[in-house]
Amino acid sequence: MLGLDNITWEELKIYGITPEKCASVGYKTSQEAPKTQATVNKENTLRAEIATMLAEVFTDPKERSNQLEMLSSFEGKDGSMISGLRSPKELSNKRLFIVHKKVKDWHTETVAGWDKK
Repeated sequence: MLGLDNITWEELKIYGITPEKCASVGYKTSQEAPKTQATVNKENTLRAEIATMLAEVFTDPKERSNQLEMLSSFEGKDGSMISGLRSPKELSNKRLFIVHKKVKDWHTETVAGWDKK
């Protein structure tokens, strides 16, 4: 209970105050809300696009994994480096959308460099 320290529900029950009669404050948890089918489809499409862009540049799967790991690493809020992921299947949520943009930008720049040669 907010603002009332060391008072139990049993003590308040004497005065007719029960949890059911009181308003409550809910907080977000680490659990995600269930994803809609549209969201799942969008995420799968982004993963497929990432895999395709990497495959267009690298024929070796290990090189594709290394490039994705580099592009998906980032600096955390505390300044430490967060390791990248080696497979598009491992990407989800906000990180998936951010990495998709990074891979797309990298791919566009790489392919544009081929056109200049």
